[in-house]
Amino acid sequence: MISVAIDAAEEAEKVVQQLFMKKLATEARFLMQVQKTSMGSESKLVVEGEKNGMNLVVLTTDDKVTGVLSELEEGDVMKKGQAIVSPLLNGKREYMKWVQESLNSVKATAASALLDTAAKATE
Repeated sequence: MISVAIDAAEEAEKVVQQLFMKKLATEARFLMQVQKTSMGSESKLVVEGEKNGMNLVVLTTDDKVTGVLSELEEGDVMKKGQAIVSPLLNGKREYMKWVQESLNSVKATAASALLDTAAKATE
């Protein structure tokens, strides 16, 4: 899993599309930050809210992490900071297999629907 803070979802969306076209990602999510809690000075808890922060989270396999990071850098997505790469430890293989099978199923369904629509349009 790769997480990076982003400035504009529109710019990052173009990079995300490239990740999928190059088969580097199995899932991508844009997450809005509503509240951030951290430890401030003098060990006091600091709660900040309603910031316009957004993160991009990309799921990929271990062998494709370098490719994803390269695409994020080339697309200027990481100009706000560094990406955080976190391994999925428990159930990783089963989860990634399920994600890939789900994506393949969705692609097949979408392709079938597109062919049906095209066939009806030519009738």
